[in-house]
Amino acid sequence: MAFAGGDNLFADLQSGTYNYGDIFVTSSSDGVNWSTAVPISPMDPTFTGRGRDQFMPGVAVDSTGAVAVCYYDRRNDPINNNIDRYCSVSHDHGGTWVDQRITLASWTPTHFSDAIINPEYMGDYDSLTTDYLQTNTGFFGAFQIQTNGNPDVWGQRF
Repeated sequence: MAFAGGDNLFADLQSGTYNYGDIFVTSSSDGVNWSTAVPISPMDPTFTGRGRDQFMPGVAVDSTGAVAVCYYDRRNDPINNNIDRYCSVSHDHGGTWVDQRITLASWTPTHFSDAIINPEYMGDYDSLTTDYLQTNTGFFGAFQIQTNGNPDVWGQRF
């Protein structure tokens, strides 16, 4: 199970500080007992900004048991504005993760870019899947990249 969040968003709002969103994962072999939630992509110690958001995760497991989590990430922007699409893959049941940048360049999200269909949306096309017939390993993700304020849908096999 992957989820986004921080330690205590409400408490941070009360104190006036911003809580940067992270993607965590937890697992269970029986659906009752769960492991401690751990970040799939901890903050790099060389990061120069105050923090970076990760948000809107999707998770899938392929026929070999590999787990992937794809999400938007602001790690490449020290001021936490521009975003990229990243996917993190684990081949040991979530014990370790390898990050892969999916987008070729960071982009600035804009709002009210599609006034006719829905002015507030982002992420309507985000998905992550595996081969339903289980004949191929790996993952396929669909996601949004905005180019000059235009929301475009992209797909990537990895």
